[in-house]
Amino acid sequence: MRLVLAGQYSFITTKFQSDYVVASRYTDRFGYTPIHSSATIYPKFAGTSWAVRKGAPFRRRMTSMTQRLIEAGLITHWLKDVIATRVRHQRTNNISSPHWPRPSQDDQLVELSLEHLKGGFILLVVGHCLACLTLLGELRLVRRVPHRTL
Repeated sequence: MRLVLAGQYSFITTKFQSDYVVASRYTDRFGYTPIHSSATIYPKFAGTSWAVRKGAPFRRRMTSMTQRLIEAGLITHWLKDVIATRVRHQRTNNISSPHWPRPSQDDQLVELSLEHLKGGFILLVVGHCLACLTLLGELRLVRRVPHRTL
């Protein structure tokens, strides 16, 4: 990273590793960082993928759920939150080690409840209502317009 800061040098690594390093070491408390990250993101290499045998009964469900999580943006959101939490923890405890701290007895886990998912459920219901209204409008329009035969 020192060579990158000096200029005329680039460093290629995984996005989440570089985001963590830049956020923890080269970003000040106001959010300024002198390092530019590319907007082009390439898919991960095959070495970091999941291997599931053909014909596994859960393969289709696992693939579709993974795709849904990616398309919804939840994985990106969760990873950004993980990086921000880790950097915040590192700065408050003045930890310089790149390793994750071991959980202690004092750490309290937060259970997810419906309160955490309320926004998603509201959007789902609003979307369903709009879809039903659109369907009813189309059905009404079809009944009013006379059908022409060729």
